[in-house]
Amino acid sequence: MEDNFWSMGDGPGPCGPCSEIFWDQGAVVDGERWLEIWNLVFMQYERLQDGSMRLLSRPCVDTGMGLERLCSVLEGAPTNFDISHLRYLASQVIELQAKLPNATKLNYTSGSSSLPEVTAVKVMVDHVRASVLLLHDGVFPSNTGRGYVLRRIIRRAVRYATK
Repeated sequence: MEDNFWSMGDGPGPCGPCSEIFWDQGAVVDGERWLEIWNLVFMQYERLQDGSMRLLSRPCVDTGMGLERLCSVLEGAPTNFDISHLRYLASQVIELQAKLPNATKLNYTSGSSSLPEVTAVKVMVDHVRASVLLLHDGVFPSNTGRGYVLRRIIRRAVRYATK
């Protein structure tokens, strides 16, 4: 059950057994041949602060297939960040970041890498994407709730741009 159990880290919150659906990429990409494209979490427990669990009063199923995961399968892209719309966004992020004074030159190539500049591009791309979706949903930066989350996302992207 350890391998097929989902929780939000080690802290308190809803959790439960899970199942994943994988896509065979045919070749090893990023050390993995199989790409998880969908997960199903059967939320039935609440992990308490002391680590114990109790049954949820209203269990549910959390199902998720990331749009980027589906696109990577359809486009044959080796990673989520190599799909067409995120590659375009990465090129724009790199172009804009290069205009900052004293900016470290960023480079992003296809596939995955743990190089700091590749990680920086991925963080900025992911944070710009998330910020746009939140703004479209009517969320604006503020000091509370979702607005505070948006503010933190933007600040983190800016930190990576100015490193």
